[in-house]
Amino acid sequence: VEVFRISRIVNKWGDRDVSAVGQVWFWLAMGSGVWLNTGRTLVHRGPPPQDEYPSCWEARANGYDTIQLTRSFGGFSFELMDCRGADLPSGRSRWEEACPPSHVELRAGVPAKRYAPAFIDDAVVEERLCGCDSSKSYLNCLVPPPSPPGPPLPPLPPPPPPPLPPPPRPPSPSPPPPGLLSHIQPLAPSIAVATGLALLTASAAAAALLHRTRTTAEQDRRWQRVSCQPLRVQPSSQGSVESREDM
Repeated sequence: VEVFRISRIVNKWGDRDVSAVGQVWFWLAMGSGVWLNTGRTLVHRGPPPQDEYPSCWEARANGYDTIQLTRSFGGFSFELMDCRGADLPSGRSRWEEACPPSHVELRAGVPAKRYAPAFIDDAVVEERLCGCDSSKSYLNCLVPPPSPPGPPLPPLPPPPPPPLPPPPRPPSPSPPPPGLLSHIQPLAPSIAVATGLALLTASAAAAALLHRTRTTAEQDRRWQRVSCQPLRVQPSSQGSVESREDM
């Protein structure tokens, strides 16, 4: 249906009368050029008593998208309430702007199958989504429709694992007890003398071992020279043979 709406000051706070995000009021206005899809609608066809028509929150609980009051104000007006925002967290927030909240979908043009004799043959007869210019104080279709929501963002990668704790430090060597140092310090000169004597003794033993090694090697060389000389045979006066070895 074609609808119309202007900005207003909210001065009614009852659930059935308040102008809110979840209960947006329109007038039926043929020829406005702004269309609203009524969806599943609840229609009241007579001037109701004060307590006869429900609020949008009651209608939405029963599965309705809109409520049509065909003879409101004593039968002199046709009003329509859009209830599709009643389920939103902000559904009870008041709404005073001429343009409806963003969840209300507006359309412009003429449905393709609608009889419209005022259009000439080459006119474009189609409906399209439109947006409302909020700088105006009346309902309109002067701007492009709001962009549809894009694809959902990919989930964030899992956080990196926490860094490993540093390896434990080796315990520092504990200092010797003060009493032990008091016993060792007087013995330091004696320890130094004993260490020196031990070094001298070790040096003397090493020198003796070296001398002994050299003496043994020299004797070995002499025996080698002796064993390598040839034997000289001389005849003796008695006619026997003597063997002689020069040393």
